[in-house]
Amino acid sequence: MKEKKKNNTLLKAIFKTIKPIHLLILIVLISVNSFAWFIYANQVENNVSVHVRSWKILLEAADHEISSDYEFNVDDMYPGMTDYSQSIQVFNKSEMDAEIVYTILEANILGDDITTQEGVLAAGGTPTGSEPTSAALINKLATEYPFKISFGIGETTIQSGTGETEYNLSVKWPFESGNDSLDTKWGNKAYDYKSANPSSPSITMKVRIKVTQKE
Repeated sequence: MKEKKKNNTLLKAIFKTIKPIHLLILIVLISVNSFAWFIYANQVENNVSVHVRSWKILLEAADHEISSDYEFNVDDMYPGMTDYSQSIQVFNKSEMDAEIVYTILEANILGDDITTQEGVLAAGGTPTGSEPTSAALINKLATEYPFKISFGIGETTIQSGTGETEYNLSVKWPFESGNDSLDTKWGNKAYDYKSANPSSPSITMKVRIKVTQKE
């Protein structure tokens, strides 16, 4: 009984010491921190989801060739960025095996516009000879920058009936690529480009994917 009375006296002393304004401040601080965590968690989730998208291509019985152009966008580029990837799933439901090939038509790398010979032809123009081929651009993107832009296909031949494969594009920019001069040059360029063009993707690529039935 005495212990209970002692606890009650202690609680009354605490409540007399803590004023309503203190409780209000405490509630506000908890609410602000909770809201800040909610925003942070959603930003992390959104940043991750932005980097993964997928499409599907379906080759059916009546189709002999499907050719589609796809635009890949990387919203923000910087050293140490989260690895970026996009994929397109290809299904062959026809009665014949099929082959898949891809061609880069255009690219914009931090403001540098590049149109391939295949891209010029696709637009109805005539190549001048100064444009790179799609194959040459693919090699350049994989070897001449501190970031690596690579392409891949699981299987180039897709079996008939239930066959499927996947076309992938990935971008990686480690914090240190091993080439300090390239890291500095393109790191500064990435910052300057995004500062001047905050709503534009850092990289845009237009790729043509063609699926053809094998005779």
